[in-house]
Amino acid sequence: MLHFRKVIDGASVGLVFAPYYTESLFCQELVMGMTLALGCFTNDPIRVPVALHGMQPLLMVPDDATGYGLATSVDAHVVLKRVPMWKKGTQLEQLMNNKKGAFSVFQLRRASDVSPKNASGATQMGPYKLRRYAAAVGGGPIDGDEAMAERDMLLSNLPDFLKRSVQGHQAGEVFFLSILAKLNQVGLLDAPAVAAEVIKDIINELLEDLPGSGPRFVTFSTGANIIHYNQGFRGHFIQVNGLTDDWALEVDPTLIDSSASRERLRRFKALWVHIVSGQPEPNQQLPDLGPIEVSPWVEDGCWEIRRDFVLRQL
Repeated sequence: MLHFRKVIDGASVGLVFAPYYTESLFCQELVMGMTLALGCFTNDPIRVPVALHGMQPLLMVPDDATGYGLATSVDAHVVLKRVPMWKKGTQLEQLMNNKKGAFSVFQLRRASDVSPKNASGATQMGPYKLRRYAAAVGGGPIDGDEAMAERDMLLSNLPDFLKRSVQGHQAGEVFFLSILAKLNQVGLLDAPAVAAEVIKDIINELLEDLPGSGPRFVTFSTGANIIHYNQGFRGHFIQVNGLTDDWALEVDPTLIDSSASRERLRRFKALWVHIVSGQPEPNQQLPDLGPIEVSPWVEDGCWEIRRDFVLRQL
């Protein structure tokens, strides 16, 4: 079962999401939307593509996808790959193949994304990284002029050492660096761990100072947890407890070539946040997802994915 913990008056109350089955009411309520971003914590990065293969019925690549980025926490730093192009027919399982790192943040770029003028190339897309932090930032400004105004306002408040880290012209990048600036102000930028509540409060504080804009999401990895902030977007959480031999055979037959390899499939665990766009449409024809459990849809709120595979609402 997908364990879900909600903080009420400072106390952590345990809840459980029902597993997803085709025959259940869950199927009738599940709606599909275009994948914008994914955040993942796993105990076995090498087998993440197999999990994504099993999750295919839940993942829909937008027709106007033009690029992607993957940030993976490895030890005390982040490995970042951003590709400003998209080959038609590409599956997400082919892209999230980092091999190392328990925490990953993946983000798709779309032709319809709001960007300042002349913003193109790999530095003009998410996710973003600095030191051990990474984030996918989406939504917010509703047009290019608003995006540039937001960026300029946030940029003016960054300390010099973070201004020197700016690579592109995206408001999302400067929003990410603004979170780090706030962490630096309270002496936590280099702390071994940062409480999820601190990140939530910083995001809320930053948004209070920004002019009104569209829906926004922030999927933020500290290298020790993932904090997902959602305002106006839809998403759900997905837990995978084990992988099937059939999925592994279709992705990489060497993953089932010994009893030890098959045992690693059984022991695989991952907890994901999946952010979607557009007006989701009901889907009544999803197959049985086996060891995959799916939460109900969530909209506004903030959640933490922890190392013990517990999902906690803040």
